[in-house]
Amino acid sequence: MFSFKDCAYIQAPAMMATLPKLKLNRNTSRAIIHGPSRYGGLNMSHVYGEQGNGQLRLLLGHLRNRDHTGELIIIAMSYLQILTGSTRCFLNLPFAKYSKWMERTWLTSIWELLDRVQFTIDMRRAWTPSAQRQGDAALMTMFISSGYKGGDLAQLNRCRVYHQVFFLSDVATADGTRIEDRYRQPERNRERLSQWKWPAQGQPDDKAWELWREALTYFETYGKLRVPLGEWLITPHQRWIWQRHPETALVRHFKDGHYTYYRPVVSGGTRRTSQLYSSDK
Repeated sequence: MFSFKDCAYIQAPAMMATLPKLKLNRNTSRAIIHGPSRYGGLNMSHVYGEQGNGQLRLLLGHLRNRDHTGELIIIAMSYLQILTGSTRCFLNLPFAKYSKWMERTWLTSIWELLDRVQFTIDMRRAWTPSAQRQGDAALMTMFISSGYKGGDLAQLNRCRVYHQVFFLSDVATADGTRIEDRYRQPERNRERLSQWKWPAQGQPDDKAWELWREALTYFETYGKLRVPLGEWLITPHQRWIWQRHPETALVRHFKDGHYTYYRPVVSGGTRRTSQLYSSDK
């Protein structure tokens, strides 16, 4: 699980000893040394290429066999997919742009290789999130489009994972017109709970939360989303603890694994600024 730079460093002593034996200058361009013979290269193997070839064979072999290790790989890929915050399979994303906030692992090493040789992989079993509403988008993609880079993206991603949100719809209000104020704060919203299994994330520092609130303002104009979200396309991964039916005005509350329903109380004569509900048990 070495980077290209690490592999070149490891191989350097062997190359310095081998090249003179082949009557070649030690400083000969490595593009010639490792290049394919049909382009005039010597076609000598590079440690990085051998490592990557072995990693890909191992990865694809387990996935095709659908064995226990293959299932663990799929789980690990889902974990990394949540961390990258993109709707595209992370193995096909630009490594330099999205790896800034990722820990280096065996899978990220394969990702780096694929990006370096400009290969893509189509994995039908790999899980990728889908947009939940019309006009929806992944938050990390939106942050990158807003111009954030490097360390700032890592800070924003920590806040995102702490809140357990992935899409703009996850932080927007039910009508899709603005950002829910609770998601600007450093406390989790206990009334909208994600059903996904999220990586553990400690409380980000004050500087990170300041950057998070600043980044969210780029999606708004005068307190409203620049582009309001449309109809729901799929069932969201968040479970809304309180829900109200727009036509019947029936309200339901999720608690301890079941729903309690409340019906609006019809009151006569008295003008009220709030609606009364009775439990439907």
